[in-house]
Amino acid sequence: RQRDAQEQRLAAYRQLQERFRALVDSGKLEIGFRNGQMVVKLPSGILFPSGSDALSPSGQVALGEVTKVLLEFKDRRFLVAGHTDNVPIKTRQFRNNWVLSTARAVAVIEYMIGQGMPATQVAAAGYGEQDPVAPNDSDPNRELNRRIEIILVPNLSELPQLTVDQP
Repeated sequence: RQRDAQEQRLAAYRQLQERFRALVDSGKLEIGFRNGQMVVKLPSGILFPSGSDALSPSGQVALGEVTKVLLEFKDRRFLVAGHTDNVPIKTRQFRNNWVLSTARAVAVIEYMIGQGMPATQVAAAGYGEQDPVAPNDSDPNRELNRRIEIILVPNLSELPQLTVDQP
């Protein structure tokens, strides 16, 4: 049963990767596994101007294409996670990176909902600088950390049955 579940996850990954092939090839997004979950990663530079939660026109185009593909996965829920680098921000609108990352995640789900994604299938989370994918020791690495991840929430029915010990 576990082997079947693993094969289903791999098949879903391959299907998703194939559907996103053009966007992956153009460098607009990456698909992979992180922390045991399937993730679609979009660099913040494509989606947002620096220090802003307003989607750029090119970000809207890319996100529209992503949403169109994700709509095909009707049995899935998605967590949109905003991430920043460790350079402090303090503006009238964003008192810190955590607030900025959360505002960006909310902007993404609002756009996705506007593109037809059912609101019951998406949620937003902000991680600020707390979940980097690279050390924040250079401009290219900080750029890697400024991102939006769309995480495919696992379907619990695909996991092996868990037993709970009763006292």
